[in-house]
Amino acid sequence: MIKVGDKVITFGKFADGTCHTNIDCSQFEKDAPITWLYDEEGEAILLWFLAQHCRDHEGYRRKIIIPYMPEGRQDRTKIATDVFTLKYFAQFLNALHFDYIETFDAHSDVTCALINHIHNQSPVPLINQLLTQLPNDTLIFHPDEGAFKRREADFKMPQIFGIKERNWETQKVEKLVIGGAKHMIAGHNILIVDDICGKGSTIYHASQRLKELGANKIFVYVSHCENTILSQPPHILSNIEKMFTTNSIYGRHGTHEKIEIIYNF
Repeated sequence: MIKVGDKVITFGKFADGTCHTNIDCSQFEKDAPITWLYDEEGEAILLWFLAQHCRDHEGYRRKIIIPYMPEGRQDRTKIATDVFTLKYFAQFLNALHFDYIETFDAHSDVTCALINHIHNQSPVPLINQLLTQLPNDTLIFHPDEGAFKRREADFKMPQIFGIKERNWETQKVEKLVIGGAKHMIAGHNILIVDDICGKGSTIYHASQRLKELGANKIFVYVSHCENTILSQPPHILSNIEKMFTTNSIYGRHGTHEKIEIIYNF
């Protein structure tokens, strides 16, 4: 979904599927930003059409908000046949010459290094606000050591981390080992904190291990919850009380009783 200010842009089509749209730039407030709430990659060409149309008709948008930055997962290549999609998407976005690009909890620092004028908003204030609504004895769990190191100083409370064992052919997490102060888990409530949830394998393996170590209630915060979670087997979220997320991706194609949107862009 693409908006200018609070106005959702509707893109029509010719019979062959190509874009056929009328956009009156005079209807937009002067400083209203474009917001792209990602659904799929094909929206990128629609974004290009909108931004260039506004530029040609004296409606230039200086700011764009892209809470979930596409291609962030492919932030490096290992072999020559790997396509560096984040690099090429960054080149596309830079070619639109926005003065200010706002994203939320980018998947890695590579995203911010490649995109011009980007401002990566931290999820820490939102997580801290959430913590005030959870039981006082709640501990934070990071699914991998890298996330733990990035966030350790952000939260003035005990934190624990996991070590993922991933199948590198399928990219699926097959096992998760608990590191750090795992002796503190028993009898405590846990908030798993992560940036992205896809099919939920990380949450499942983490919650399984946390329960085995005596965790009480398990909650989850993810900045970006993909809609693929809606089609997963019930056991994936069986160990958690509630997952909290934003509307960066989740919520436009169905909902789940255990998933709650706590922030709208």
